[in-house]
Amino acid sequence: MADVELKDVAVTLGDPPRRIIDTVSLRCLSGTITLVVGANGSGKSVLLRTILSLVQPSAGSVFFDGADVRRKPRILHAVTGVCFQNPDLQIFGDTVAEDVALALTTGTPNAEEDTAGHCDKLVAEFGLEGHEGDAPWTLSGGQRRRLALAGALAGPPKVLILDEPFLELDYPSVRRLVATLRAFRDSGGTVILASHETRDIWHLVDQAVVMYEGRALYTGPPEGAQPFVVPDYGLRPIAAEDA
Repeated sequence: MADVELKDVAVTLGDPPRRIIDTVSLRCLSGTITLVVGANGSGKSVLLRTILSLVQPSAGSVFFDGADVRRKPRILHAVTGVCFQNPDLQIFGDTVAEDVALALTTGTPNAEEDTAGHCDKLVAEFGLEGHEGDAPWTLSGGQRRRLALAGALAGPPKVLILDEPFLELDYPSVRRLVATLRAFRDSGGTVILASHETRDIWHLVDQAVVMYEGRALYTGPPEGAQPFVVPDYGLRPIAAEDA
């Protein structure tokens, strides 16, 4: 299992203190994709960081498979792949190949061979062939995001937490990422994805959360979210072909 649950989570930050997240409850089950949508400043990124214990809730709790993450954050960190909104925050290797390899979990008798093979697979999956020896800082913004996504998948993880993963991606890269998320979900993985756009992922979503000014206006099946995905809440409406 790889279930993530939030129970009555609230977050207060700043000086003077300001309520950023206002009592959100959410359950993300294995083999599902949860899409958190909302305009800029709605609380999406803070919600993801709270799940990861990078921000501590002022009330409520986060659980992974029934265990309190705040008490033992390692239980979630060890099985989670993360892509932050700014990919440069998680790129550490001197080359593309080294950065992907750094994220790999090894330990088999043929660890070096297995690492190289898995690294090559991820580089190809995210369209970075030919750049293995390049320094990450020489890549375009979209290429760096793809590198960060490859690192997130390297673990291999049971949970993916992705903050605006479609930013700066061209259409072929978007399609590759959507296919990767579909395969990850179908293999039993748990995806929690935050975005201010819905078009690229809506057809795959199992659960939608609509955030507005720190509150979850809606949590549930995606078809019920459509009345909230409107300009009044800072969101582009869902087109008929997306629903």
